[in-house]
Order: sequence, then structure tokens, then C-alpha cells
Amino acid sequence: QPHGGGFDYTVGSGNRQDTSISGWCFMAIKSGRICGLDVPDSAFEKMRRYVKTIYQSNGMSVYVVGNNRGTPATSAIGLFCRIFLGFKKNDPMVSKAADYVDRTGVQLGNLYYTYYATLSMFQVGGPKWQKWNKNFRDPLINRQVGQGSAKLGGSWPPNTAWARQGGRVYSTAMSILALEVYYRFLPLYRAE
Repeated sequence: QPHGGGFDYTVGSGNRQDTSISGWCFMAIKSGRICGLDVPDSAFEKMRRYVKTIYQSNGMSVYVVGNNRGTPATSAIGLFCRIFLGFKKNDPMVSKAADYVDRTGVQLGNLYYTYYATLSMFQVGGPKWQKWNKNFRDPLINRQVGQGSAKLGGSWPPNTAWARQGGRVYSTAMSILALEVYYRFLPLYRAE
């Protein structure tokens, strides 16, 4: 983890910090801490610095530091990281990002975005989560291949963004990960 707090695809790649890779690395660090591994506080402090760096005033998060281009997926990743780093629900970096994800809505054609956005909106809770869940859960389940297909039953078709690279395994894994939101992490924000 470089000084800036974000991560990249390879070690020693200079100053490049990638929000996509940083999200997965942060999730590993956070999961390690939850499981009782000795994760230094400095890793979390660096990530706090990073998620402030990638934030844009419209609620989006940039893909790479130094590039002002944000995407729905990187914005959902930024929101997820801020929530699990302990940013308060009323912090503009959380509330504006949650508003952005809410306006963007469910995009089942992009399961990467759907995964991080679902994790985030579950944590945000309230009406935003209720709306998200209504537009997410059953429509995603309805895309699952039925049991009538002996070889493919239970999987999700590879007809979404990144499916060309990851295929049916990717589509199925990301769908299942998104659907486990109800069981993965307890809500961090209490009802107000």
C-alpha cells in the first residue's frame, strides 16, 4: 500500500492508485481485521486519505487518482469504503455518494457496480435501501438460469459488462455476492 493509500494491479507500479483494485484490497484488509488478524491502523488511515482524494463534489469517485473521470462502479466502491472506514452517514462524502448511487439506480447489466452499490445501499438503509432492494433482488433472481437447463441451471448468463472477460463464472459469482448482502455485514448505521 503506497503512501497515498490506494492500491494498483502490481507492486512498484509508481504512484498509480486504482479505485477498483483499492476496493478489493480494502475489503481484504477489513475482513482480516474482523477475523482477528493484526492489521495495522496505518492501513486504515491510508485508505481514509485515499477515499478523500478520489471523492468529487457531485458524489462520484474517480477511477484513478489524477483522472477526473468517475464511473458508477468506482463511485459505489468509494461509498462502500467510506462507510466501512467509519465515515458518518451525514458526512457529505457519504450522503452525496449515496444520493448519486440512488439516482443512478440498479444496473443489472453491470454486476460489478451492482455488487458494490448493493453493499453500500444496504448500509445506507431507509427509503434508499427499500427502493434499491425492490429494484434489485427479484429482477436479479429472475435472470438466473432455471433448473430446466441441466448443465447451466442455477447460473447467471454472461450477458453483462465484463462477462466477456469473466464469463458465466464471473456473472454467477457477482450475482451471488450481491445477493448475500442480507447476511454478510450487519448494518453499521443505526436507524435515526
